[in-house]
Amino acid sequence: MLYRAQATLGLILAMATLALCSPANAEDAALAVGAPCKNEGSIACSSPEGISPIFKTCVNGVVVERSCPAGTVCFGKVGEIYCDYTPSMTIN
Repeated sequence: MLYRAQATLGLILAMATLALCSPANAEDAALAVGAPCKNEGSIACSSPEGISPIFKTCVNGVVVERSCPAGTVCFGKVGEIYCDYTPSMTIN
C-alpha cells in the first residue's frame, strides 16, 4: 500500500511539473540533446509514446533530457505529454 501511495505521489508531482511547461513545436522536438532550441519550455517524448520514460525539453535555449518517475513512461503529443504506467503494468 505504501508503494502505491509513493508511486501515485511521484506521478502527480511529475504531471504537475510537466503541466507548467509551455507547448512545444515539432522543430524543437526533433532536436538532439545539447542542441540549441528556440522555444523555452517546449517538451516532447524522446521515443514513440509508451516506450520510454525519457522526454526532451528546452531549458535555457538548450535541449535536455529528463525522465519520468520510476516505473512510468512518457505518453502524449508534442507539447502535451504526461508520465503514466503502461496498460500492461500493474501495482499490487
